[in-house]
Amino acid sequence: MSTKELNDCLPTQFLGLPYNNTTNQFSTPTLAAEFDTVQSSDFQDINDNHVGIDISSLVSNISKPAAYYNSTSINDKNTIFLKSGHPIQVWIDYNSQEMLINLSISPLGMPMADRPLISYPVDLSLVIDDYMYVGFSAATGAISATHNVHGWSFRIGGRAQDLDPLKLPSLLNAGAEKVVQRKGFELVITLASITIVILVIAGAFHVLHKVRNESEILEEWEIEYGAHRFRYSELFFATRGQDELLLVYDYVPCGSLNKLFFDNDHQKKKILTWEKRYKILIGVAQALLYLHEECDQRVVHRDVKPNNVLIDANLDARLGDFGLARIYEHGNNSQTTHIVGTLGYMAPELTWTGKATTSTDVYSYGILMLEVACGRRQLEPQKNAVELLLIDWVRELHSKEEITKAVDPTLDDYILHEVKLVLSLGLLCSHPHPNCRPNMRRIVQFLLGDASLPPLPLDIHLQIPRAMMEHWDVSLDDSDPSYSRMTTFKSNSSTSFDRKVSVNQGTGVTF
Repeated sequence: MSTKELNDCLPTQFLGLPYNNTTNQFSTPTLAAEFDTVQSSDFQDINDNHVGIDISSLVSNISKPAAYYNSTSINDKNTIFLKSGHPIQVWIDYNSQEMLINLSISPLGMPMADRPLISYPVDLSLVIDDYMYVGFSAATGAISATHNVHGWSFRIGGRAQDLDPLKLPSLLNAGAEKVVQRKGFELVITLASITIVILVIAGAFHVLHKVRNESEILEEWEIEYGAHRFRYSELFFATRGQDELLLVYDYVPCGSLNKLFFDNDHQKKKILTWEKRYKILIGVAQALLYLHEECDQRVVHRDVKPNNVLIDANLDARLGDFGLARIYEHGNNSQTTHIVGTLGYMAPELTWTGKATTSTDVYSYGILMLEVACGRRQLEPQKNAVELLLIDWVRELHSKEEITKAVDPTLDDYILHEVKLVLSLGLLCSHPHPNCRPNMRRIVQFLLGDASLPPLPLDIHLQIPRAMMEHWDVSLDDSDPSYSRMTTFKSNSSTSFDRKVSVNQGTGVTF
C-alpha cells in the first residue's frame, strides 16, 4: 500500500482496505492477497472460501478456492476451510525477472508445496510506488470473527525466513491453565483440616438461614413490590436449590419469540398471525417506554432482540433478560463505555461512543420490527448479497417504493397499512444517525394510531439530522392531534415544540 493514511477504511466491509465505493477502486495503489469467507456478487467472488490477488480493486484479478497441493502429487489438491479456526501458513513470492507472483497456503507445520495455488503474471512496477507499506488488514462485516497473525517474515531480494511453528505464540495457554489447577489442588490439601471445623459451623448457620428464608418474612422494602415478589419456595423449586446466581421469570409456555420464529417449526410460526405479531410489537414498545420514561429511574435494556422477548400462553410479549441493563437518573447520561449487546442489534454509534442510551434501544427495537414483519433473521448468510443483511434489503426495497415485497411470505392475511407502518417505522428506528430516531413514546403513539407517521424519504438512511428536520417540518400535519404533544428525543437538548418544530443550533431531530 502506498500510504499509511487509511481514511477510507471501514471495520465492517471491504476487507478493511481503503475502498472507494464510488469509483469501485482502492483510493491508493494497493496489492493485496485476499482470504475471503463471504461470497459477494458485487465483487464477482467465486465462493465463500477463496484466496485471490487484488490489484487496486476488490474484484480479484485471479482467485481460487482455498486449497493446497500434495507434496507427493502436484495434481492432487486438498481443500482448506478458512473459517475452520485452524492455523494456516501462507507464502507469497514475486519474481521480478519472470514478472510472476506466486501464492501458496497449507495447514500449519506442513512445508510449502512444489506447486503454488495461484501463479499470476503481472508487472508490479506499474502497481507499486518507490515507497510502499506492508501489513495486514481485516474486516468482520456483520458476522462475528477473529483474525490472528501468529507470526510473519518479509524480505526483499531473496527468500524470507521460514517460521518455526514451535516458536509461534499459542492463543490457548494450556501451560498456565495447568499451573492454576495444580496450585488449586495444593491449596485444597492445605486447608482440608480447617475446612472440617468450618463445615460444622457452616452447617448450623445454613439450617438457621434456611428456616428464616422459608418463614417468608416480608421486609419493609419488599412490601411495595408485592406483585413482583417470588416466594422462597418458588425460587428454590425454579433453581433446584443450586448455589448459582440465576435470573428467574414466571414460566412462559411459548418460550421466546426467537424460538417461535426460527426453530424451523412451521406449525409454531403459523400461530403468529399478523394480528398477534402486531400485538407483540406493541407490547415490547410499551415495555421499553416504561423502562425509558415511566420508571422512577431510567433503564436502558441494551440487548433487545427476539431471544429476549418472552411469549406467554396468550401470546402476549414480555421483555426479559435484564442482565445487561443499566439504570440511571432521568436527565443524566449513561457513563458506561463498555460495549455490550448482540451483533446485528447494536446501534452503529456504540462502536465509537461505547455508551448505551435509550436511542440504542430504539435501534435494536427497529431491527426487531423488521424481523417480525419479514419473518427472517437480521442476518442470513445463505441469502444472496442483496438479501444478506435484512436492513439493507428493506432499505433497497423502500428506495424502489417496493417495501411490501419484504413482507413474510408465510403470512396468509395481514392489514396492509399496518405492515407498511411497521416496515417504515423499523427503518426509521434503525436509522444510522441516533438523532433521527423517534423515542419510544412516539413509537407507541404511531403503533396505537394516536399519531400518523409521515412518508419517509426514499433515501432515508442517507439523510442527516438537519435534512430529516426539514422533512418532518414539511411532512407533519398541524391537524394531527398529537403534533402539539411531541417531545424532544435528547433529554439534554434545549429543543422545544410550540405547534412548530424549533431546533437549538441543529442539535438533532426530535419527535
